[in-house]
Amino acid sequence: LEETQLTSIALSVFVTNLFRIQRRILCALLHLFRFWHDRNRCKSWKLQIAA
Repeated sequence: LEETQLTSIALSVFVTNLFRIQRRILCALLHLFRFWHDRNRCKSWKLQIAA
């Protein structure tokens, strides 16, 4: 393999890993947001029931 090919392979692997990590972070944030949203909705329901 030539040096340019090795460099391009290394770059593609790096970019792929970067996207994978980003997607994992995005998924975690999405789950956190959904959990927080559901919790707030439950609070508002309890307030409506109490009133």
